[in-house]
Amino acid sequence: MLIIWVSYTAACKDQDPGFQSIIDSVMSTLSHLLLVFTDLDGCLLDHFTYDYELARPALDQLKQSKVPLILSSSKTLAELAELSAELKLRTPFIVENGAGVVIPDGYFSTAVSGLVYHQGWWLKAFGPALSEILTTLHKIREENGFRFSGFSDMSSPEVADLTGLSLPRAEMAKQRLFTEPVMWQVKPTGRCFQGLYKNPDYAIYGAEDSFTSPAAAIKVARSTGCVNVISRKLE
Repeated sequence: MLIIWVSYTAACKDQDPGFQSIIDSVMSTLSHLLLVFTDLDGCLLDHFTYDYELARPALDQLKQSKVPLILSSSKTLAELAELSAELKLRTPFIVENGAGVVIPDGYFSTAVSGLVYHQGWWLKAFGPALSEILTTLHKIREENGFRFSGFSDMSSPEVADLTGLSLPRAEMAKQRLFTEPVMWQVKPTGRCFQGLYKNPDYAIYGAEDSFTSPAAAIKVARSTGCVNVISRKLE
């Protein structure tokens, strides 16, 4: 709501300069108390063109008021780092459907516990390591004869063909740190998900929903052919 409000005031400032001055005063007073979180596709970014020019007045207002903008997406660190640089942001962002938070080096003046340093960024994971997730998936696949492939099984051209991404963006989408997208090669049954649901540390995501039962996951998997396995249930 805050972004919509700021965009509206930016559009109306020529018609009502007095109202705009009030908004500027409020933003100046409250900026140190505010954080703005935003999704990307169909929110900050146009759903079809991925352009953010319509949000530019709001982005400029937030920057002028020194309100941190926190990007939140299913995208990877590599993908969001590129967008953050393009938007000239130096703020933390949430990646891979909330499975991890990425913080620029030096963002906080004091040390934060529980973080891992990775290529110029500090990472906070909310579940097991990706290696453990992959080991679990491969074990379930081998023990039950399930037919699915994850991004780690695919080449960048295969991911590009599957998702419609350009090859460079497919390469960034493959650089996962916390989660593994899964593509079923056959329509899954209830048995496909039981192994994961026996482990309370795992949740299954597909489309924009989190699933609390195998039946719910199967419904989306049958219609889309794809689910996202992430590391931990977020209560």
